Amino acid sequence: GFAFQYFYYREDGVTPLPMYTISNPVYVDNVRLTRNTTTGVVTKDRVITMSEDGISEFDNFESYNNTSDVRDMWSDGRDYDYQNIELSNDTSNQGDSHSMALQYQSQSASVSYVLAPYVDKNVRARAVVLDLKSDKPATVYFNVYLSISGSIVQYRATITVSSVWTRYVIGFSQFNNESSTGRSFVDSDMQFIQRITFGAVYFGESGHNNHTLLVDNINFDNNRKYTAWES
Repeated sequence: GFAFQYFYYREDGVTPLPMYTISNPVYVDNVRLTRNTTTGVVTKDRVITMSEDGISEFDNFESYNNTSDVRDMWSDGRDYDYQNIELSNDTSNQGDSHSMALQYQSQSASVSYVLAPYVDKNVRARAVVLDLKSDKPATVYFNVYLSISGSIVQYRATITVSSVWTRYVIGFSQFNNESSTGRSFVDSDMQFIQRITFGAVYFGESGHNNHTLLVDNINFDNNRKYTAWES
């Protein structure tokens, strides 16, 4: 067999992140021949396809056994010491076992938690559907980054999260283009998704206190309207 390790890094060379775009180096190490009779692959790729009923499931957190498994798939987009990812048993729907708990801090800059999936070219969607809950009425940023013609285009939906589990339906026309390109977010853009991220801020109290945002059932839905905004 032939074996080697490879690691993806951002262009700044600091944070390990899968970045399948131009000008991001790939570092290769430990190239060797081996007599191993079995092979194994460890990958952080999540391949997104569309079901027959038009739903593309990005994550429902049911495939993870522990927090380490979640951290193998989700990354810290920033290096703040108050960022933390955990697997949680506080779920949005009866029968589910897991959700994801994301820590943020009051009176502090927004955290950033990243999932970098591979989206099949046949996937289409018109809205994002996801379940959220927070112990404080935080402002949550759900960002979608598209890689188009060598450039990254960012779209953002801003949500004030409830203290009870709430399902949010956000049509693509409700996303703001943060990159000043002037283009809208449309159903055929799904194949260009490079990553999705969560941010959160809360300024409703004094002091730098840690709080938790719970996330469950992140889906892109092709059956909703572009203009949908429901909670």
